[in-house]
Amino acid sequence: MKEYTIDEYRDEMMETAQKTIPKESKRILATETQKLKRYLLKYAEQNVPVSEIDAPEHKKYHASFKVGKTYRYNESLSKRVFNNSRHGRYVDGGRKIVVGYKRGERYGNLPNVIGRTKAYRVYGTVKPEFAPVYKEDLAKWLDKMTGEGKL
Repeated sequence: MKEYTIDEYRDEMMETAQKTIPKESKRILATETQKLKRYLLKYAEQNVPVSEIDAPEHKKYHASFKVGKTYRYNESLSKRVFNNSRHGRYVDGGRKIVVGYKRGERYGNLPNVIGRTKAYRVYGTVKPEFAPVYKEDLAKWLDKMTGEGKL
């Protein structure tokens, strides 16, 4: 008999669950992505200042975290959480600050690139915090499904 680590066992059971009970698998995926969205929003509200990033012409960064639809990726169910604002990717990665251009024309003696904004790395910071919670929730869900006889 093959020896499994806890992670290998969980992954194999999740593959079985996706094939045998797809509705329940989609439901647990939906609850976990909503939980991830709350983690991202909490981190963003604590660490990303509103005054630096939200101009009146942009959507609000903090209010733009969305959960996508369920889809298949590499033979498994997936769902993503993303920021729908136009400048969300710039806030996360840090964008070059460009000064001295107005409607495509350079004015004055200002240099056109003066540095970079602060990269907040919202997704990369929240991932290590959320991963153990996610694994624990999946283990509890798998125990529940095997206890009910569905797996």
